[in-house]
Amino acid sequence: WARAAGPEEKRTEGAIQSPLGSNDDDEGGGGDGSSPRAEEAATAAVSDVDSDSVSVFALMLRSCQRGRLGDDAEMALRDLLEARAAAGGKLSIKELNMVLSAHARGGAADQALGLLKSARTLYDLTPDVISFTTVIHGLTAAGDDANHGAALRLVDEMRADPSIGAEEDLTVLRLTINAASRMGNWRRAQQELAKARRRPQGERMWDMASLYTSVMAALNVAQEYERLLDVFNMMEED
Repeated sequence: WARAAGPEEKRTEGAIQSPLGSNDDDEGGGGDGSSPRAEEAATAAVSDVDSDSVSVFALMLRSCQRGRLGDDAEMALRDLLEARAAAGGKLSIKELNMVLSAHARGGAADQALGLLKSARTLYDLTPDVISFTTVIHGLTAAGDDANHGAALRLVDEMRADPSIGAEEDLTVLRLTINAASRMGNWRRAQQELAKARRRPQGERMWDMASLYTSVMAALNVAQEYERLLDVFNMMEED
């Protein structure tokens, strides 16, 4: 695990300087941005590794997520699963999402997608809207049509399950428009834009202009100039 610690977490003889402290500045942190409370918690977790392995693996999972170390995050998740099972517990969906985030942000969108597909079998976890949008974001950022197409299929799969609530999620709309526009699927991009425009004014996204821009870029590439002008006029109206 020393390799997994990376630049954000330095292992010493008896403690870990935890990146969790960076969010606790209001508690009176030191010059490195970490708070005494977080430092004490991290030190206690490591010094009591035999009796509290769950805390250690949870800490390592957080560190791997922040370091975008997807493979190491999966290792931590498997270790955490064993520790939780031994203690009579189970993994949470939040912990799965941390690993998905590590893969997606680390440029391994295909691994994130594979983990998403196998989550129910391997970890007895049902992905939620955050799980899906994390992977979709990674696929969209990957920069090729194959991944953009996979992102759109994942959106359709997610929307087919009403329990996830993806149809009403603004982030899903934005990611879908971006994926469709980047692969030149202007028809799909326009359909998603229409969904965003149908929302009440108070529920629309603050960055609606960026959605219009994405759609117009796709129309420009497709040389659909009359449609592009129509979209521009809609943006002016909004």
